[in-house]
Amino acid sequence: MHVAPPHPERTQGTHACDPATPQALVARLAAKLSPKLLEAEFLALGEEDAAAVAAAAAAGGFSAATGCMERNRYSDVLPFDDHRIRLRREPSPGGAGAVSDPLYINASPLEGAPGDVPWHLTLAQAPLRSTREHFWQMVFECQHTHVVSLTNPVENGVIKSSTYLAEEAGWKRRFGGMAVKTEGVSEAHAKLWLRRLSLRGGVGPLPRPVWHWHYAAWPDHGVPASPEALLRLVGELAPVQTPILAHCSAGIGRSGVFAVLLVAVRRAEAALSGARPASAEDLADLRGLVAACRAQRAGCVQTLAQYAFVHTALKRWAGERLGEAEDQGA
Repeated sequence: MHVAPPHPERTQGTHACDPATPQALVARLAAKLSPKLLEAEFLALGEEDAAAVAAAAAAGGFSAATGCMERNRYSDVLPFDDHRIRLRREPSPGGAGAVSDPLYINASPLEGAPGDVPWHLTLAQAPLRSTREHFWQMVFECQHTHVVSLTNPVENGVIKSSTYLAEEAGWKRRFGGMAVKTEGVSEAHAKLWLRRLSLRGGVGPLPRPVWHWHYAAWPDHGVPASPEALLRLVGELAPVQTPILAHCSAGIGRSGVFAVLLVAVRRAEAALSGARPASAEDLADLRGLVAACRAQRAGCVQTLAQYAFVHTALKRWAGERLGEAEDQGA
């Protein structure tokens, strides 16, 4: 896997007049939830993103992806050449047609700048029928312990993801050299399913446990009716220090919201515990966080509604922390 240095994000500091408390974070996010401000920030992000993509394209920065178009779900959602996952071994022959790079997969690692909280994230497109082996090979090679699916296989009559695991416990699916068995299924929250999988690559290695989370109530290009289930998911995964893979259909919209919220919560938890000092203003700077994600995978957080939603969700999280602190007499 080749990982380019992440795009520099605004340096975070501590402002004595704006301490990182749940109450201060709620206040800062409430101020940022102005529709005009959100729209202005999102438009500016779009201009910056478009300029970066145009510059990369002019420099041949998508040559690997354009040489492997049969492995891309969408022709306009491509990973940067210098910031993408590259498989370590060639998958079974005949899977996805002739491509210029048999180790190619449409997936991007996301990492924070030095001194930031660990990100350990990968965003990917949903598997095509011809790339399901590639998908699981990536999980195996990158040692992803958690896979998050934020799409349904079919939405509004359109195929969004090929089915790449057995939904019921006790069943196994094989994709080329990768075998995936569903060991158990539970509903962690309404429309949030957790599956315990065992993943085997080849005939030698022992099966590797993988936890698969499927949030089934998030409309494409839209936002959930409530952030409750997503916050439950983020709450479960924020303490995880092993690699996490998230996908929706294209791997930028819903996946981008998940990535931004997960990192924002990790930063806030670190600040509130004193492990990594930061101000409430810094923690509420989701514009900077979205920009840092887009520098590594273009298009993250795809719509204005999604951009507003991630602010609302973080405010809800901070409000819940504030309620906990008040209950404890803080």
